[in-house]
Amino acid sequence: MKVEHIKKPTGAEYIYATEIPEDILFYARREVARAMPLMSGNNPSARDDAGVSMRRGKTVFLSTIYQDLVHQQLFSDSHHLVQAVVAKAIDDLDFMPDSPMMQIYALQGTGGILLSTYQSGDCYGAHPDRAMLTGLFWLSDNSEFSGGELILSQFGERIEPKMGTGIIFPSWYVHEVLPVITRPNFDTRFTITCFCHP
Repeated sequence: MKVEHIKKPTGAEYIYATEIPEDILFYARREVARAMPLMSGNNPSARDDAGVSMRRGKTVFLSTIYQDLVHQQLFSDSHHLVQAVVAKAIDDLDFMPDSPMMQIYALQGTGGILLSTYQSGDCYGAHPDRAMLTGLFWLSDNSEFSGGELILSQFGERIEPKMGTGIIFPSWYVHEVLPVITRPNFDTRFTITCFCHP
């Protein structure tokens, strides 16, 4: 696995992970697939201030599946993927004290992990998250779909959703997911999203 601290001239700053090991991806993807019967398109945290849903896609928080954080940390393959990337970033990267990426240390004990799938036409409108850092990890084979790019709107950054990659960025960045294009009634663009709360 490789991690890189990206600082763009636009002001965008994030951690980009590549080459997440295939065995970790396999088990995390299997966990997302097994969680699909619990998923819903009605995620109350994905609504704007007027209560309108900004997201089209299915999700479930790990806290719905595991009775407590200890069980999630012990048994969740998605949690293990997040922890592997965070540990690699902490081991390999150095951050200036004023860098928002210093909050990566708080992700070590995160419990806010969301499992998601998308079908054709699903997307997520522009929004910031209510957290300090957001991590997004792609588990699906890119040949299954097109679209679904992550856009860091305020910086004009476009991140391609490639299997085995992930990004960790400040949650206050306004970001969106472009519409996914795939065959009808097919769940794809499996992702794990983690949130580091204060």
